[in-house]
Amino acid sequence: MKTEGWSTSTGTSRTISPVPLRVDPAKAALNGVSTEQVAETVRLAVDGTGAGLLHRAGEKEDVSIVLRLPQAERSRLDSLRAVRVMGRQGNLVPLGELVRIVSETAEKSIYHKNLMPVVYVTADVAGKVEAPCTPSCRSTRNSTS
Repeated sequence: MKTEGWSTSTGTSRTISPVPLRVDPAKAALNGVSTEQVAETVRLAVDGTGAGLLHRAGEKEDVSIVLRLPQAERSRLDSLRAVRVMGRQGNLVPLGELVRIVSETAEKSIYHKNLMPVVYVTADVAGKVEAPCTPSCRSTRNSTS
């Protein structure tokens, strides 16, 4: 059904789900890397770490400096696999050799209101006017002018 003044959208909302990585303990041990090192390296690459503050002249607030991979590289698994972890002997080992990606299906969230399951529907305004009103609203508005 098409309603004047409203645009419709189909599909479900996209959520970013975490990608489960499993460290292969045997491969990690052979390369002198602990599972904690692998986890910390992935966390630093994706979330980053604070490296300090930038003080700019004329600015009221300082700017936090965060070191992490660029957004384009953080969102691609191939880029994360190429990140290297330092082993005990100083050797650099790509994460792709130490971890495997586990395919898991996640349950979708079920929203509730008053203990009953609900589905939320959203719409965007479209058309000649930004905030169209119902016919009853138009007649009330016209009678007051």
